[in-house]
Amino acid sequence: PRDVDKAIDESIPKDLEERSLTVVDVLPQAYIIDDQAGVIDPTGMYGCCLGAETFISLGVSTHLANLRSVLESCGCENFQWMASSVALAEMTFTSAEKASSSLLIDLGEKSISALLYYKNSLVEAWELPFGLDRVAEGIADQLQNDVSTATEVLRSYEPDPITDEVIEAAAKPMLTALHKELVQSLCYVQHPPTYLLISGQGALP
Repeated sequence: PRDVDKAIDESIPKDLEERSLTVVDVLPQAYIIDDQAGVIDPTGMYGCCLGAETFISLGVSTHLANLRSVLESCGCENFQWMASSVALAEMTFTSAEKASSSLLIDLGEKSISALLYYKNSLVEAWELPFGLDRVAEGIADQLQNDVSTATEVLRSYEPDPITDEVIEAAAKPMLTALHKELVQSLCYVQHPPTYLLISGQGALP
């Protein structure tokens, strides 16, 4: 167990402090014993060199320090950092879905998170600096209104052919940009997802 912990620790980049980043969470995906890759549990196995393939979530150090202060001031001293998209995927995807190929897309107001699972491992992740705000901007352009009015249109959405057409046209640039980012990943191209889960505000009807 000590060797496993050491291999996980050594997978973390050493220059994070210089980049003002802090580790939020480390998820071991597989291990390498000598030249044998893809080992799920190395405990009890023999070898000369042990390495770990990990998925590391990072956060800006100052942001995490401020969040820690808020939690502690509220009396919450026992907590664990975890990326929300990772927690959501771990709760919703079954082992069979993660073993095949599954994609989670979490649509937020200002950003989009995406995770790709394959063979029960988290093989690729994206954090994109745009989200539903682009849809609101597209609606504002079409209706010749301000963005705040367009945002209210999205929040108070009710099925209507004209509204649906406006939203579909406004969402197209965002979806095109998302697809462009995904297809740049070799993992995504090699293992196109069999299962797709969409969450966040953009998942609502």
